[in-house]
Amino acid sequence: MSTYTYHNHDPPRLPHQSSSSSSLSTKHIPTAVDRCTCLLARQWNALSTDLTDARCEYETCIVSAACRQTKPKAPPANHRLQRLWFRAVDRVQYIQDLEQLIDEIERRLDELARQQKCRVQEVEDDERRHRQELEIMKSRHFYGSRK
Repeated sequence: MSTYTYHNHDPPRLPHQSSSSSSLSTKHIPTAVDRCTCLLARQWNALSTDLTDARCEYETCIVSAACRQTKPKAPPANHRLQRLWFRAVDRVQYIQDLEQLIDEIERRLDELARQQKCRVQEVEDDERRHRQELEIMKSRHFYGSRK
């Protein structure tokens, strides 16, 4: 996670995970992914709107007024543009953190799916082995009783 100071948001946090991976149920993780995706979409739309507003104000207040063609590398002097600038920077950072959160959740989902697949394979192997042992015991009992 970033050490950036959020002006409008709390930094996103990963869902709590206890030491056993079985505590993550598959019902909760997709909900977290959906929630993060929804937050990401909302933040992206808000950022897009802010950037459109900032671009419009930048062109009318700064470029036209000063007849400059280069964009400033620091926040503009105009108070409203500064607010939009910092809000946009904040939202970009928040979106990046949400993307990291989604990547981490997807990684956990993949890991959980692999673990469950291994467990299923182990159970199937045990079941197959027990069936074979049962068949061997049945045949021994059948041939043992015929003597």
